[in-house]
Amino acid sequence: MQDTYTYIARSAEDPSKVAIFTLYDHSMTIEPGATVEAIEKVAETVTGEEMEAPPRPRTRRLPWLMPVLAWLLGRGARAFQVEDTRARARNGGLAVTAWLRAGGLRLLPITFYWEHVDNRDMAQSFVDELQRRKQETARPMIMRGPLDVWATWLGVGLALGVGLYLWLRREESC
Repeated sequence: MQDTYTYIARSAEDPSKVAIFTLYDHSMTIEPGATVEAIEKVAETVTGEEMEAPPRPRTRRLPWLMPVLAWLLGRGARAFQVEDTRARARNGGLAVTAWLRAGGLRLLPITFYWEHVDNRDMAQSFVDELQRRKQETARPMIMRGPLDVWATWLGVGLALGVGLYLWLRREESC
């Protein structure tokens, strides 16, 4: 791979909250960091002893969505186009959003967020590098903005269908 850039984002408060972002050419892969359970399993095979499991952190927001996101990302380190990603580093935090595409249209955003990362300067360098690559790959697309999202097309289709239905009902009553 030519021109590879890898950044490991880690929470300053919870070091187990990790993700590995790899930029290569005009793509980016995201690999969620190893879970505590996976590290314990490796440690067991190396030492031959069972370790006491620390309590698992609980997620407050959308706990039912976590298995879905894990499945989507678990299908391999999924490659995202650089133009489908957005990253912001502010006040020591980092937010990275990448869009899954289906049929050429944006389907689902995947967002990683750290309130405080352990290395602010590297987070800003990653954001700058992503922006540089986005500017290099800027190419005109057929659909930009809201027309690039499946939900917009579904909403437009639904609105047209309801409008047509109401118009036909009105014509019948006349």
